[in-house]
Amino acid sequence: MKKSTKQLLSVGFHLLVLTGMVLTYDASKAMATKLGYLKSPDAVKSMVVDFRDQDHSGPGIEIDPELKKLVDVNEKGYAFRRDLPFPADLKVSVWDIHEFKKVRYAGKSPFGEGNATLSYRTDEVTEYHKVGGALRLTLKEKVMERTLSPAEVAAKVKLEEAAKEGGAPILENNDRVEDRMRGKVVDFKYNGQEWKSVRSPEFATMAWGKDLETEISKTFVENGLGPRPRWFGSKRLKAGDPMKLSGPTLNLVFDGVAGGSVDMVFTGIEGVHGHPCAVFDVSGNLQLSDVAGPTGETIKAQMTIESGKVWLSLLYPVLLRSELNTIQSAESREGGKLVMQLQGEVEIITIRDWEAITAAPADVSLK
Repeated sequence: MKKSTKQLLSVGFHLLVLTGMVLTYDASKAMATKLGYLKSPDAVKSMVVDFRDQDHSGPGIEIDPELKKLVDVNEKGYAFRRDLPFPADLKVSVWDIHEFKKVRYAGKSPFGEGNATLSYRTDEVTEYHKVGGALRLTLKEKVMERTLSPAEVAAKVKLEEAAKEGGAPILENNDRVEDRMRGKVVDFKYNGQEWKSVRSPEFATMAWGKDLETEISKTFVENGLGPRPRWFGSKRLKAGDPMKLSGPTLNLVFDGVAGGSVDMVFTGIEGVHGHPCAVFDVSGNLQLSDVAGPTGETIKAQMTIESGKVWLSLLYPVLLRSELNTIQSAESREGGKLVMQLQGEVEIITIRDWEAITAAPADVSLK
């Protein structure tokens, strides 16, 4: 991957840190059949199509009857449980969709150099198996696709028709970028202080695993692989109850932020893949300042959450779903020199299918 592309993806990653989600920017999913999104959890390409074509607001809000029995609720309202031991072994699938709408770029952009106004979408699906001190990451899907204007669509149709009639061949399409590591698997082991990648016989996979070591440590909690260090108290909630996050309390939901404030309103409970969650309407603003990116650049960003929702587990300190309508601005510098600026509307959906596993699958156990 070119350095400029990695820099743009790292900007995307840090913008996602603002929302308390793994970016890993960023695609598509082994979505559970019970939600009705997918016919086969093993058909990765069909997962992309099926997931993108669905209305995510409707299906899948049911709560598993056995898990519902564990919810702490009485006539005074719902409370977050803090007494259940956090599972040591987990399988977590993370789906991230980002819709960039007429975002203005100055300098570099994901699709080239120079100033541009772009609309595009990034999709990523990552699966994690954690068994004690062993972790397996599988990049199921990661793709970035630009939305063509009507004029561009018409021009592309003419080129295709001309090519069929013996005209000039169509140049390689750079409006859709698929990550070369899609479908790859990386194993990690915990050495007591940090996660280190296990040596792979394939050089590209081994190098990718080394690059991911820092990211894994940063996003371990965001992905629900470990409990959030700060969580909500025992105060019971009823529909309509407001809550304001600012300063240190932002870390209850959002990670890696330098400041801002967020208003939350409890609206009720719903299931995320059957898991009982408290649902909050959210709005506010977040800032990220002078964060070092993986290719050596520094990133500064601001995000205004115009509207959105978050789904927080009532049983464990994990965030399982986010839907945010945002306005974002960011800049990236190398050696103090400004190399990229962006500003525009970004819609974000992140969903985590989180389940405890009672035994280590054979292909996840690491020697």
